[in-house]
Amino acid sequence: MNALKQQAAVVRGEAQRKARFTPLRKLLAQAPDILLALRPHWVASPLNVSRLLPQTSWFDLVLIDEGSQVVPEDAIPVLARGRQVVIAGYRHQLPPTKFFCAPKFEHEQWSF
Repeated sequence: MNALKQQAAVVRGEAQRKARFTPLRKLLAQAPDILLALRPHWVASPLNVSRLLPQTSWFDLVLIDEGSQVVPEDAIPVLARGRQVVIAGYRHQLPPTKFFCAPKFEHEQWSF
């Protein structure tokens, strides 16, 4: 933190806040080195990674657990953020499902 005083000041200021926090995406843009030094291991779902992290290589290793449950379109943005990738899964697991997703109707019409 002594080498990156400006980034450290941003993180300290954010840590002292009680409300109206800076969004993580913006905070990562302002202090990436300090945040990764403070917390080198991050856990997030593929959707949150896409929402929160910029499209650059952030991590030395990306680990996707239960890889058979992740659809390719969700995995690709996560894979782009790491230098190395480990995908763990079991071939007898169920494939990804869209069961909990809201149905999409091609022609939605509302009539009152």
